[in-house]
Amino acid sequence: MAHVTQWFLDLSVRMKLMAGFGLVLLLTCGVAGAGLLAIDGIMDRANLVKQVARIHASLGLVREREKTFALTANNNLKEEVEKEIGRIVTLAGDAAARSNSQEYRSQFDAIARQSAQYLNAFNHYAEAKRLASDSQVVMGEKSRETLTAFASLEEKFFERTRAILKLPRMPAGDPVDLAETAVNFSRNLNRLRELEHQFLSTASPSVYQQWQDTFLALRQDVANFAAERSGSERAVLDAAGEALETYRVAFERYRRSMAAIAGAETRMQRTAADVLRRAEEVSVSQRSAMESVGQSSILGVSLMSALAVLLGIGAALVITRLILVPLRKTVEAAQRISGGDLTVSVSVQRSDELGLLAGSMCHMTQRLRELIGQISASTGTVTTESKRLSETAEATRLGVEHQQSETAQTAAAIEQMANSIREVATSAGDASSHTSAANQGMHVGRHLLESVQEQMRHLGGRLAQSADSVLKLETETHAIGTVLDVIKSVSEQTNLLALNAAIEAARAGEQGRGFAVVSDEVRGLAERTRHSAAEIEVLVVNLQAVATEAAREMQTSLAISQQVESAATEACESLSDVASRFSAIERMNQSIARAAEQQQLVGSSISDSVSQISQVGEQSAERADRTAIASADLARLAAELQTAVSRFRVGDLS
Repeated sequence: MAHVTQWFLDLSVRMKLMAGFGLVLLLTCGVAGAGLLAIDGIMDRANLVKQVARIHASLGLVREREKTFALTANNNLKEEVEKEIGRIVTLAGDAAARSNSQEYRSQFDAIARQSAQYLNAFNHYAEAKRLASDSQVVMGEKSRETLTAFASLEEKFFERTRAILKLPRMPAGDPVDLAETAVNFSRNLNRLRELEHQFLSTASPSVYQQWQDTFLALRQDVANFAAERSGSERAVLDAAGEALETYRVAFERYRRSMAAIAGAETRMQRTAADVLRRAEEVSVSQRSAMESVGQSSILGVSLMSALAVLLGIGAALVITRLILVPLRKTVEAAQRISGGDLTVSVSVQRSDELGLLAGSMCHMTQRLRELIGQISASTGTVTTESKRLSETAEATRLGVEHQQSETAQTAAAIEQMANSIREVATSAGDASSHTSAANQGMHVGRHLLESVQEQMRHLGGRLAQSADSVLKLETETHAIGTVLDVIKSVSEQTNLLALNAAIEAARAGEQGRGFAVVSDEVRGLAERTRHSAAEIEVLVVNLQAVATEAAREMQTSLAISQQVESAATEACESLSDVASRFSAIERMNQSIARAAEQQQLVGSSISDSVSQISQVGEQSAERADRTAIASADLARLAAELQTAVSRFRVGDLS
C-alpha cells in the first residue's frame, strides 16, 4: 500500500489532474449514457404509441367510410376502405418490427390479422349489399310485371262484363266474379309488397312469416285460377305465376343477403372493437412503461449524479491535499528567502513537479549564498577601480576640450575656402550654360540661314522658269496677232464675196432672192467676225504689254534672289565660324567648372573630415563625462550593494 501511495505521489501534477478530471468525466459520461438509454427507450415507446394512434385514426376513418358505403354503395369508398385497412396492416407490421417485447409483437401481429379479417368481412358485406340491391331491383321488376299481368286480366274481364251486359241473357261463367278474382290477385300482390317493405325496414321473422303465407296463398290462387282458364288468359296467368316465382327467389336472396350483411356488420364491429381494444392495451401499456422508465431513469441518473458529485469532491480533496500541502511549504520557504534568510531548507520526498520545484529551490538557495559571498568580496575591488577610472576620465576630458578648440579653427578656415571654390564652380557652370545656349542658338541660326539659302536657290530656279514662261507667253501673243491679221483678212474677203453675191442676186431678180438673203447673212457674219477680231486684237495687245512687263520684272526678281542667296551663303559661313568659337569657349568653361567641382569636393571632404574629428572629440568629451559620472555611480552602487548584501543571512559558506 505504501508503494502504491508513493507511486501516486510521484506522478506528475498533470497526471494527477488528468486522473481526477478523467474520473469525473467518466462518471459524467456514465450519467449521460444512462440518460440517453432512458431517452432512447422512451422514444421507442413514444413511437409505438404514435403508431397505435395512427392505427386508431385509420380505423376510425375505415368505420366512417364503411357507414357511408352502407348508405351510398359507392365503389370509391370501398377502395378507400381497402387502402386504409392496408395502411393499418403496414403500421402494425412496422410497430411489431420495432418492438423489443414478444408480447407487443404478438399484439401488433394480432392487430394485423384482425385488420385482414375486417377487410374480409367488409368484402362479404359489400358483396351482400350488392346482391341485396340486385334482389331489390328484381323484386320491383317482377312485382310490377305480375301486377301488370293482373291488371290486363282484370281489364279483359271487365270488358267481357260490359259486352255480356249488352246480351239478352247471361252466359255461363259470371265475368264479374272473374274480374273480382283478378282484383283480389292485385290486392294480394300489393299486400305482399307491403309486407316486403315492412321486412326490409324491420327484418322481423313474423313479418317474413306473413309474407310467406301471403305469397303461398297468392301463388296457389293463381295456379288454381289458371287451371280453370284457357287460351290467352291461361298464358297471362302462367306468365304471372312465373314472375311471382322469380319474385320469391329474389326476395329469398335478398333475405339471405340481409342476413349476410348483418353477420358481416357484426364481425366487423367485433373485429374493430378487438383492434381498438388491443391498440388501447398497447397504448396504455406503453404509457405505463414510459412513466416507469422515466421514473427509473430519473432515479438512476440522480443516483449516478450524486455518486459522480461525491467522487468528484473526494478526488478534488485528495488532489488538493497532494498538491497544496507541498506547494504551501515551498511558498513559505520562498517568502523566507525573499525576506533575506538564505539558511532555509526545503525537503520534499517526491519526484513530481512539486518535488522538482522544492529541489530547485534548495539548489537556488545554495547558489544565492555563494553568489552573495562573491558579491561581498568583489564590492571593495569595484570601489577602488571606480576611483581610478574617475581620475582617468577627468584627464581625458581636458585633452579632448583642447582638441575641440583646434579643430574648430581648422574647420572655419576650410569652410571659407570651400565657399570660395563653390562660388567659382557656380560661376563657371553658369558661363558654360550661357555659352552652350548661345552655341545652340548659333547652330539654329546657321540651319535657318542654310534653309533660307536653299529656299532662295529654289526661288531663283522658279523665277527663271517663270521668266521663260513669260517670254513664251509674249511669243505666243505675237503669234495670236498674226492669226488675227489672217482672220481680219478673211472677214474682209468674205464681206466682198457677200457683196458680190448680193449684186448677182439682185441681177437674178426673183430667182436670186433666196441667195440674196444668204449673202446678207454671210455679210453680217463677216462683219461680226471683223468686230470680234478687233476686240481680240485689243486684248492681245494688252496681254503682250503685260507679258513684256512681267518678263522684265521676272529678270529683276531673279537678279535680287541671286544677291540674297549670295548674302545668305556669307552669313552661314560667318555663323559657322562664330559657332566654332563658342564651342571652344564652352569647352574651356566646362573644364573650369569640372576643376572647381573637384576642388569643391576636396574641400567638402576636408571639411567633413574636420567635422568628424570635431564630432569624435565631442563624443570623446561626452564619453569622458559619462565615464566620470559612471565611475561615481559605480562607487555609489558598490556602496549600496555592500549595504544590500549585508542584509542577507548566509550562515557558514565554508
